[in-house]
Amino acid sequence: MSSPVTIVNISEINQDTAEKLLKAAHTQGFIYLSGTGLTQLDVNKAFDASRALFSLPDEEKSRYKITPANRGYSKMFMENLDPDVSKTGDPKEAWNIGAITKQEDGSYTAEQDMPKAAEQYYADISTFQQKCYDLMRKILLLLGMSLKIDKEAGGDNYFVERHDPNKLSGSILRMLHYPGISEDDLGKPERGIRAGAHTDYGSVTLLFQRPGDVPGLEIYSPISKKWELVPVEDAPGGLNDDCAPVLVNIADQLSYWTAGLLRSTIHRVRFPVDKTCGERYSIAFFGHPDHDTLLSPIPSELVQKREGRGANAKGEKILTAGEHLRKRLDATYSY
Repeated sequence: MSSPVTIVNISEINQDTAEKLLKAAHTQGFIYLSGTGLTQLDVNKAFDASRALFSLPDEEKSRYKITPANRGYSKMFMENLDPDVSKTGDPKEAWNIGAITKQEDGSYTAEQDMPKAAEQYYADISTFQQKCYDLMRKILLLLGMSLKIDKEAGGDNYFVERHDPNKLSGSILRMLHYPGISEDDLGKPERGIRAGAHTDYGSVTLLFQRPGDVPGLEIYSPISKKWELVPVEDAPGGLNDDCAPVLVNIADQLSYWTAGLLRSTIHRVRFPVDKTCGERYSIAFFGHPDHDTLLSPIPSELVQKREGRGANAKGEKILTAGEHLRKRLDATYSY
């Protein structure tokens, strides 16, 4: 099965790479990246931590229930991304993990309460978080180059300067577990939807899936106007480099900011219910602008000519990134 997603090699930072990334971000909103600098070992270590956290007893996990700060554990059916379709919530569980920081004495601390069992993975998680942040900023640099933003307003670094790792933001590492289809689920279409149709909230999302794992991610293609499966297996052979495959999608704040020039595409996770299948694990890094960033029109001719859309709409209150995120989270969770 061919993948509906374009592959872009970002190993070289130049205008040609920037234009290729812009084209994919504008037409489809989802892009497979090669030349990312993240190795499969980096990804495997993050998945080892993920499996360890999800294998904890439910009683233990529930002690770290997700908070309005968007940190912690969300149990099965707690989140509902598409309430028009699902009346019971999404059959998945997740860990949202904020910054884990290395201290001067070499130890690591988490900004949130975490299970004792997580501590042995702090170093690997911290390294993975930093590499995700670096990759996000590389993507944002290329997008800034492609939009030809006024140099006096920030130029190529316009987005990068508004995604400062030392400032408060909604950026979060999310580990996800989707239980498989059991015999009790067979023939029940509603049980196949593991994450309801939605768009992401921030700037860009980095999604990690391991080759050979259960697929399930579907995008509603702006090109074909239908749901299309994004196969996990297609990524490694097509990317043809030593880096781990990274699937990137444009999220709502960046789409709004660019008046829709960069596309935030609807997607979901769905398992077929005509046969039993195994569980699925994935890891997402949700990149967000600094909380105090105003989502005002971007000083780019490419964006400014898209009148009446997103940040260019007349009469709309200009929200900060933090305000925008708070509205979306309140609509998603039952804390």
